Amino acid sequence: MTDSAEIDKELLLSSLQDGIFVCKKSGEMLCFNPMTARILGYTKEKFAGKNMAKDLVERELEWRALISLIEQGSPIADYEMKFRRAD
Repeated sequence: MTDSAEIDKELLLSSLQDGIFVCKKSGEMLCFNPMTARILGYTKEKFAGKNMAKDLVERELEWRALISLIEQGSPIADYEMKFRRAD
């Protein structure tokens, strides 16, 4: 695939209607698409400084359980987690 034929990942992520984020186990945000911030009621700028584990997850126990599953290499399907909205 040539450079001109490659998909613009930023454009793709910004056009999705689903919230997508990548963060460290500690919850530190590495990247996210604009819809993630919008779903949770933040501007992109304010959301960028948030920590998923400390600021946005409703129950820390659920976050730790998810991290444990990931560390064990367990397949994860239909795992639900509640997040706090800005409002």
